[in-house]
Amino acid sequence: MVTEVLPSSAVLPVDAGNHALLQFADMYGLHDLVACYFDVMWSQITPRKVKNNVGCHMQSAAVQFLELAVHYQVDRAIGMAADKFARNPNCFQDEDSYEPSFIVEGETQDESMDGSFYKLSPEAATAVLAQDSLETRGCRQCQEDELVEVVNMWARKNPLQAHRVCELLNSLRLDLLSFSKLMALSDRLPSFEALGGAQNQLVDGIAKAMKAKLATSGIEQLEVKSRKRNYTVVPDATTEDRSRKLICTVFVAS
Repeated sequence: MVTEVLPSSAVLPVDAGNHALLQFADMYGLHDLVACYFDVMWSQITPRKVKNNVGCHMQSAAVQFLELAVHYQVDRAIGMAADKFARNPNCFQDEDSYEPSFIVEGETQDESMDGSFYKLSPEAATAVLAQDSLETRGCRQCQEDELVEVVNMWARKNPLQAHRVCELLNSLRLDLLSFSKLMALSDRLPSFEALGGAQNQLVDGIAKAMKAKLATSGIEQLEVKSRKRNYTVVPDATTEDRSRKLICTVFVAS
């Protein structure tokens, strides 16, 4: 098998300018060799015995690896790298002194990855946001409304790519939010200035999620279409049903 004959010495560092073997394997459709190349490369930049990888080098290597995997469209490699970003809330911190309120201080996360999400291309960032393992808090939580803040910050830091922010928004699962969070998110729309015209997409997403939740007919029907993430905080079903009835009553009365 390819994995048994490809020595680590044949795999160049991720920051090498020319991966000749990888290019050759891709050109001739040697998919197993391409996949193996990425597996070996990944093992080189994530040494198992090192608790905290070397700061800037680790961040740069992780970013470059994910971008390279996206370029060659290697799903397994994309998944491994994107999962590393998704599991570390520090990736979503803003290194320019802005600290989102959802980052919990005192958590033992790899600080070498601080702010690394905002260095990603639209394709790579979208891959991270698509992960079920996504964690926006250091206490094993993930809320989709917090991800809107992350996407807005990405657009602000990448103005030349901001026109593609819709791709990132497509990875959000707004129907996992409660009625109260959807309404609060709607109220905060003006603060997401960096989204530009993509705010309309967010408005449509909120409206679609609200309509779907209002169309249910009881606690047992309060199911969402989107797959829950590993750390999704599920809204209380009883509270949601009470909110649904209240909103429907207000609509009828008006």
